[in-house]
Amino acid sequence: LQFEAGDRQTAYGPRSGVESGIETDRTGNIFGDPDAGLTVRVTAANSTAADTTLRGTLAASDFFDRTVCTRKISFPVGAGASASRTVAEIAKGRRGFFRLRWTPATGTAVTPSLRCAVFEPHTGKDSVIGMNHAYGWPFLLQLSRTAGITWFRDWSVKWHAVEPRRGAFDFSGTDRQVDRVLAAGLNVDLLFPFPAAGW
Repeated sequence: LQFEAGDRQTAYGPRSGVESGIETDRTGNIFGDPDAGLTVRVTAANSTAADTTLRGTLAASDFFDRTVCTRKISFPVGAGASASRTVAEIAKGRRGFFRLRWTPATGTAVTPSLRCAVFEPHTGKDSVIGMNHAYGWPFLLQLSRTAGITWFRDWSVKWHAVEPRRGAFDFSGTDRQVDRVLAAGLNVDLLFPFPAAGW
């Protein structure tokens, strides 16, 4: 996608002849094996007519912004082609929040940094941590379980919703909300809020 000032568009062109970035293959950049550390892929695209060598520095800093790992990266990228390299065991043996920073000496960085986390996955059904509302996406429910967030309050049993008219009960909406959390192997703390109905 290219934005430009003016009343006429020009042909698409990259910001620079060589562009590079970093990415992981993990949802949320969350890693569950501290002994293995983080694994990141450095990818570059060369839109010029000459072969080049991508060079740059990959650095990891902790929650307190202290640098804990630095790697010098270098690999060839052919003319009009792309290439990538996988860098493993970054911050090996450490746990917690990390920020990966990619600083290329060649071209520009399209992804200069990534936020990541490394911790042992929570395996129990119970924990002391909960949330006020369950996430709306199943993958976030699974990530929360991995992080040890296993309890979710549910506010869907509102009197005006489950008994919209006196004596006419409908729990179908509530059942959907509760069942999706239970299906993810999580716990529901069912509330009975708003103790009044319009009628």
